[in-house]
Amino acid sequence: MVRLALLTVALLAALAPAAHAHAILTGSEPARGAALERAPDEVTFRFNEPIEASFGALRVYDASGERIDDGRMRRPGGRSDAVAVGLHDGVGSGRYTATYRVVSADSHPVSGGFVFTVGSGAAAPAASVSDLLEDTEAGAVTKAGFGVVRAAGYAAAAAAIGALALLLVVWAPALAGVAGAGQGWLEASGAMARRAGRVLACATVAGVLSAALALVFQGALAAGTSVWAALDPSVVDEVLSTRFGTVTLVRLLAWVAFGAVVLAAFGRRRAAGALRPATLGAAGLAPARAMPPAAVAAAAAALLAIAASFGLGGHAGSTGPTALLVPADTLHVVAMGTWIGGLVLLLAAVPAATRRLAEGERTRLLAAVLVRFSPLAVAAVATLVVTGTAQAVVHLGAVDDLWETAFGRSIAIKVVLLGGLVALGYVNRRRLTPRLRELADRGEAPGRPGRRLRTALRAEIALAAAVLGVTAALVSYAPASGGDDLLARSLDLGPAKAELTIEPLRAGPQEIHVYLFDRETGAALDPIDEFGVTAALPDKDLGPLDLGLRKAGPGHYTTSAGTISPAGEWEVELRLRTNRLDIATETVRVEVR
Repeated sequence: MVRLALLTVALLAALAPAAHAHAILTGSEPARGAALERAPDEVTFRFNEPIEASFGALRVYDASGERIDDGRMRRPGGRSDAVAVGLHDGVGSGRYTATYRVVSADSHPVSGGFVFTVGSGAAAPAASVSDLLEDTEAGAVTKAGFGVVRAAGYAAAAAAIGALALLLVVWAPALAGVAGAGQGWLEASGAMARRAGRVLACATVAGVLSAALALVFQGALAAGTSVWAALDPSVVDEVLSTRFGTVTLVRLLAWVAFGAVVLAAFGRRRAAGALRPATLGAAGLAPARAMPPAAVAAAAAALLAIAASFGLGGHAGSTGPTALLVPADTLHVVAMGTWIGGLVLLLAAVPAATRRLAEGERTRLLAAVLVRFSPLAVAAVATLVVTGTAQAVVHLGAVDDLWETAFGRSIAIKVVLLGGLVALGYVNRRRLTPRLRELADRGEAPGRPGRRLRTALRAEIALAAAVLGVTAALVSYAPASGGDDLLARSLDLGPAKAELTIEPLRAGPQEIHVYLFDRETGAALDPIDEFGVTAALPDKDLGPLDLGLRKAGPGHYTTSAGTISPAGEWEVELRLRTNRLDIATETVRVEVR
């Protein structure tokens, strides 16, 4: 397992470019701070990657804060990386603020804005860009609710995958191998089939609801509105036109298909895997007909589509190389579901079945189930290690991202929780299962090992619930690695809004740009008494070094020969003086490789 993990990691490290960052505004028409003689017909925003913005979140305000746009989004020239919104007729002289809230390729929203002027003598806007964007931000309750919906989606997938795998791969063969001819065995098999059917039905309902709610919450988050407002059919229709919406709709339909298969297999009196009285006058019991191969194939295909949808609609689907990361993410979800969902069915259904049996028979069945489940769990853990490590290599820009970024901290917490799960599984495999087999051979009751097993399963499921919660949080964060070796930051620097870009993030010459805009008006900040950028590497007692930025235009400072070297965690400081007394500084930490 370790060798396979190392081989996979090495392959991905050699082939994978860094993960894409959020979309960055690269240009606009009118330009930031532009002074126009007459109003434009529309305002255009251009980005560094394809974006989705079908949510009415392109807005243009006049100086009093009233909207003057027509609310209809356009794609100039059919380009996927540009959006525009038209203006009403009769827009006269004044100062106007244009804001955007779009969705990056990784399904996360980004926002910003700028100010332009028409005519002369325009009054300052009543609200700044940041003030206007606050009205388009989804609330904390909406964001938390979306996290719960994500966790419910993962939990439903885990329960369905694990329950079906345990029922067909573990329970049915174990029952057939140890079942006797008594009535208790018939009752035990029926109880298990009923419980498994309920778990699968609940998972289906939860899966359908979580997918449907994900569409609504994504609309609320992307449009910066409430969940109730996002229930508008037009908003849902706009979400469906995005990559996230299409993938989530496929997941919803896959859940419906899976539910139909479950209803057909478990809705009848003799469900799949249950025993039945032997026919033709023979004594004893015989296994009932298992799910037909076509039903098994249909259920597996639906679950595979559900598992793949999480990666296709998230980071794996927007990060290169997708040909490796999407399958890795899909296998990760399948392995997670097989392990965690199997634990759920072990605790929710197996005890209900074994209670129908005599003490010795109960121990025999329980031991047979654990013996078959153990290698399945080991295979799932091995797959989780390989696929999880491979994805971490791609998504993390550096080792210290594990504790310095929200994305990395989520991965670290998930690893710790999974370590606890592995430890409990090891105890079950090495201690409790052998002890139960010994008791089964002697025909004794499960006793203390059986009680300890149930306690361990409860602890594992509690840890698994925490893992699912962390996973839901993880997908809401942007990957720690930057896009195409680029750093882009927006900072409040005294009276200015500073936009800093550094490329590439490698030791040696870098191209550095800083744009300074008035925080209230969005206009280029010019003239400026003094502005400079320095870099220091505290770990090696280097700096501060002047990076030598020169003025390239109003509020624009740049250099193509800035040298931030050697590799390490640098502190880049921006220093702005607008008069003799007021000096503002901000520091950005930059990881140079």
